Parts: sequence; structure tokens; C-alpha cells
Amino acid sequence: MGLGTYFKSVFSPKPQASGTLSNPDQWLIDAMIGSSSAAGIRVSPLAALGVPTVYASVNAISRTISSIPLKLYRRRPDGGKEVADNHPLYPLLHDAPNDEMTSADFRRAVQANACLRNSGYAYIIRNGLGEVVELVPILNADIKPERDPVTDALFYYVKGERVPKERILHIKGFTLNGVSGLDTVSTGRESIALAVALQDHGARFFPNATTPSVTIEFPQMMDDRQLKAFAEQFDKHNTGNANAHKRMFLWGGAKMNPRTSVNNQQSQFLEARSYQDKAICQLFGVPQIKAGITDAAHYSNVEHENQSFITDTIRPWCVQWEQALNSKLLSERERKRYFFEFDLNGLMRGDHAARANFYKEMLQNGLMSRNEARSAENLNPVEGGDNFFVSQNVQLLDETGKPLQEIAPGTAIAPQP
Repeated sequence: MGLGTYFKSVFSPKPQASGTLSNPDQWLIDAMIGSSSAAGIRVSPLAALGVPTVYASVNAISRTISSIPLKLYRRRPDGGKEVADNHPLYPLLHDAPNDEMTSADFRRAVQANACLRNSGYAYIIRNGLGEVVELVPILNADIKPERDPVTDALFYYVKGERVPKERILHIKGFTLNGVSGLDTVSTGRESIALAVALQDHGARFFPNATTPSVTIEFPQMMDDRQLKAFAEQFDKHNTGNANAHKRMFLWGGAKMNPRTSVNNQQSQFLEARSYQDKAICQLFGVPQIKAGITDAAHYSNVEHENQSFITDTIRPWCVQWEQALNSKLLSERERKRYFFEFDLNGLMRGDHAARANFYKEMLQNGLMSRNEARSAENLNPVEGGDNFFVSQNVQLLDETGKPLQEIAPGTAIAPQP
């Protein structure tokens, strides 16, 4: 059975356990068309993505998560780790979780949902032996966590189908109850709605930029047909960018009276949009530079903001992914030997000078071998590169402060256990 057929058979439309098509639950209404804001605008994930800053923030997080190498490791007896590329789960997360998506596609889809709703979901498909064979992302509008009123056991409604928690991979962001993420779009709907309102205002303002807010006075009463004809001709000759700075035509004794109004500069339109952009970046935990806001960007702070993005935004999401994958895909017995982990080394390396100083300190203090440093830089190992060295003036001392052994001048020693 193919993925599409299997997925349709499992999630075929069924009546909702609570609520009907004529009287749907509020959570479903909010998920589909969004919750209302003070600005009178309903904010849904799709509407929120229409705001460039929201799109840029979600895109920055999801594409970064999708591009970081995700590997399954095996614990070694000496406390180290090694890639478990012979485990059936390794290619599932590293290469392709199902026959329609790459690992990057899958992670980007789940993470994008997690950014917007602080919850990203995927259906875990197992074979007859209980082995995980596929992972399929689920839209947030199609799923809702619930608790059994009798047993208090957690389960999920997926398109009306009751699914046990063991068959759902749930990536949670900020949460108050530990079960479901606090909806980002709903929580920040006022900030997002104001950004939408400002964007709509700009879209309406500029097509009519040549026409001020005015009243038109006629010397005598006009019927509906005459008013319609006048309005059509007036709009044709006096509105739109094509008529910018042209003469304005009035006829039939009409008189134009300018109304008291404020322009975009007086209403601080640009300042308001800039403020909302910053507020949305705060909502998603994204530095402004990652959302394309470069007003105050310069060389000295760009690298700092990039590193802050990795440590304060990306790394916490990676931890959520790792623990969810370990909990749902590995058995209790397997978790003693295996674990999932993102390789953040490439993102955390910093500039060339900082990396060079880091490796120098690690090598001189015997904390890293040359081959380990070369591996971190994507270089092949060299013969003899697995040895550890320390500076010659570093010696082991006994309790009285005397050296434990005599060291020949110029001889490097390996660190003692």
C-alpha cells in the first residue's frame, strides 16, 4: 500500500467527536480562519504569512532546522559516540522520512507549523513488527490534542480520527501545560493584525496617492444616475498612479472642499510599520537581521546576531526535536544505546580567527586531537593525528606541589586520566 493510499485510509473524513459541520468547535474556526483582533482583522497562519516579517521569521527558522545535519548516534563504552548509520532509523531522518519528501522537506514543513502554532506534528507509521517506516507531517488545522475524560490519557484527534499519542510525533515550542504549545499566531495576533492593517493601508493609499481626501459640492441636487456618471469620470481622470501630478477636472458647477486629514508621514506610518516589524521579530525570537531588517546592521553586530540566532533560537528548537525523536522513535531499551542529535558545529564555528584560536587552545591543552580538529573543519584525518599533546610547561603535581615525574625539556606529554 502506497503512502497516499495508506494516509487516506487512516485519515478519511469522519464526523468530529465534538462539534459538527453546522456548529464547528471554536478551535477549528480559529485554526482555519484565525481569531479576531482589536483591529477587526482575523489572523490565521496563512494571513500571518502575508506579512513579510512573519514570513521571513518562519522561513529563517524552518530552513535552518532543515539544513542542519541530523544523525542517529550510538553510545560507545568509553563515553564517546559514533554514527549509527546501520540502524534502520538513520536513513529515515537523515535522508527521506517517506517516499514523497526528503529529510529537509519534512523538517521544514513540521518546523514551519511549529513556528506558527508552537506545535509541529507528524504521523508515525509502523510496520507489522512495530518498526517505524514512515513519518508524515500533519497540518495544525487537522489535529488537536485531547485528554480522555475517564482515564485522563492523552490522545490526538486527526481529522476526526482518535489517534493514540504513541503514533504522533509532537514538536512543542513554548508551552504552559507541557502538552501543547502556546499558539504563536493567536498569542501575538494583535501585533500581527496591526502589521496587516498597516500593510493594507499602504496598499490602498498609493493607488489613490494623487487624490486627497475631499468633499465635492454641487450647486444643485443630483440624482443617482448623474452622481454615478460624475464619479466614473472623476475617477478616470484624477485617480491612480497614471494621473499623478496631472490637472484635476471638475464640471457642472462642482466645487472641491479639502477635508482635514493626515498624511502617512504625519500619522507616522513608516515608524509604525518599523515598530511592528521589530515586535514580530521578538514574537518569533528572531534577530532583525535574519528577517531582512538591516536598518541598524553593520559588520560588528551581524556576526553577533547570527550567533545569537543559533544559540538562543535554533538550539532550543533542536533540543525539542532531539528529545521528541528519542522519546517517540526509540524504545526504552534503545534509548540506552542510541540518541538523535543535530550537528551544530558548522553553525557555531564563528569567523576564521575565532576558530583558529579555539583549536589552538584545545590542541595545546590536550582536549582535542589534530584529527578531531580536522574533522570539525571537514578535512580528512592524517597519520598520527589521533595523538594528544600538551605544552611542555604543564606538569602533574602531587599534594605537596612537586612534579610527579621528571620531564625531559622539549618533550610533550599526554594528559593523565
